[in-house]
Amino acid sequence: MQIAWLSDTFEQNNGVATYLQETLPMLVKKADVTLYTGRVTKKYDFPTVSLSSFSDPLTPQYDVILPPSKPIKCDVVHAHSQYSLGIFASKFKVPKVITAHFIPLHSLEFMFGNNPPKMLEEGMWKYEIWLLNQFDRVVTQTQAGREMFQKRGLKRKVEIIPNGINLDNYKNATGERFRKKYNVDKEFALFIGRLDASKQPEWIIEIAKKIPSMQFLISGNGTLESKLKAAAPKNVQFLPRLPRQDLLDSYAACTALMMPSLIETEGLVAQEAMACGAPVLISDLDILKEVVGKGGFSCKSPNEMKEKLSDIFANKSMQQEMREKAKEEIKKRDINLSIEKLVKLYGSLV
Repeated sequence: MQIAWLSDTFEQNNGVATYLQETLPMLVKKADVTLYTGRVTKKYDFPTVSLSSFSDPLTPQYDVILPPSKPIKCDVVHAHSQYSLGIFASKFKVPKVITAHFIPLHSLEFMFGNNPPKMLEEGMWKYEIWLLNQFDRVVTQTQAGREMFQKRGLKRKVEIIPNGINLDNYKNATGERFRKKYNVDKEFALFIGRLDASKQPEWIIEIAKKIPSMQFLISGNGTLESKLKAAAPKNVQFLPRLPRQDLLDSYAACTALMMPSLIETEGLVAQEAMACGAPVLISDLDILKEVVGKGGFSCKSPNEMKEKLSDIFANKSMQQEMREKAKEEIKKRDINLSIEKLVKLYGSLV
């Protein structure tokens, strides 16, 4: 059984690309899978095909992919794109699967922040639901995600399959190594991610101002970067995007990860932090609450997050308890379980 995975992003810095790079080396041991995507500049432990593409004029790190004129030969197609490759995959005559990785705000926030024109956002939601309904199966990563898409009009059968975390990749995270490399000698709270509207990084600045004795580290870049730096108090340190090992070490080093996202489809950063034993403070978002479970606390406001953060810093026994809960909770999203579900799904369709 030949399975074609299609994605418009692969070597870029985002959750979908990380998912592909972590999942495919393990999935190809169970199934005959080839990835069709845009730029491919390195050799990987799984088959890849680089399709014709050009750099997106607005975001050059991403590709605009030109689909082939004829369908790709396969027994099952699995799309990870809402753009041209998603439409291309929807026309295949074989069983079709698509993973709902995408939310309209993720595209609109670059121009409009977290308040895009209502008509435009609703139009993009209608397009996305229309596209998902062209497939035989839709994969969401959480029950809350399935309910979100169904409320918007999704009619197709949904399979709940977490993207999954390869726990073996997080065992060597060392907090002391991060502290030494970046000269961090105090306990700190951590924010990792795009500095864009949907991630609400302004919560970190607001909380840092209220707790001047506490250290805060922010790693990432985005449309709000200059604004955040201008507003940040002295106890906030900004870092660029971290190399992979430094990223994992930062999770192990922090006292807590802060993730006040306005919207997510799963929350990769929260899961990575939990795999490294970091408690996670999240916004009051059903998808994140389902993912984090007992590995953190949900907060309805910056003030509530400040209070939870202060409690964790002040109570060493709570810190240790939350670290253990985080590591235990993330086992539910082990990548091996997700791969088993994918293989079973493909087998049921042919």
